[in-house]
Amino acid sequence: ITVLPDNIFTPLKKLTQLQLNGNQISEIPTGTLDSLSNLNYLYLDNNQIKELDSSIFNKTVNLYYLTLNSNILSNLSSAIFANNGRLQNLYLQSNQFETLPLNIFNQLTTLYTLNLQTNKITNLEIEWFEPLRNLQSLYLNGNQIKELPEKIFSPLIQLRYLYLYSNQLKVIH
Repeated sequence: ITVLPDNIFTPLKKLTQLQLNGNQISEIPTGTLDSLSNLNYLYLDNNQIKELDSSIFNKTVNLYYLTLNSNILSNLSSAIFANNGRLQNLYLQSNQFETLPLNIFNQLTTLYTLNLQTNKITNLEIEWFEPLRNLQSLYLNGNQIKELPEKIFSPLIQLRYLYLYSNQLKVIH
């Protein structure tokens, strides 16, 4: 599978789990997931996805678990998760991210796990973490982070697991 037809899932209104990992998907047309309002788990790992439309997850309002590991994503729209306030686990591991929009996680107040490991992130922004008051696990290992700004993790009052190994840390404030 390389491209998903835009109406392929239309009749599957009760679908709660969709595993598309391990294909060669490079594109998910806008509207492809729109009929999947009951979807809880979406696995898109190990594909060739380069970009995602900002509205791709707008109708998947019951999504709890989303994996986009091992694709070739380098940027995401600040609005991509705007309607995913129930998301608890977000995996963006092994992509090409150098940075993310400041307000990308604003609606993800129930997020427990955020995995950004093995990307190309060089700087951390406190704006990413401010809405994540329930975050318990944060994976930042395997990036190119050189410095930890003062109070960068202070919004993460529930954090239990923080992975920072295999970076280029030189300064910790």
